[in-house]
Amino acid sequence: MIQQKIGLLVISPMIVGTAVLLMREGAMGIKGVIAVTLAVSVVAGFLFFTL
Repeated sequence: MIQQKIGLLVISPMIVGTAVLLMREGAMGIKGVIAVTLAVSVVAGFLFFTL
């Protein structure tokens, strides 16, 4: 597994986790968290399988 794929596997959950923490603090709504999760999943999946 190349370093870029490992980076994707590490950073994607961190981005989603940050969005969840922002939602718990009241700085982001549930729709924003869903949008972030969907966007991160699509981009990470695309990059993971095309590298």
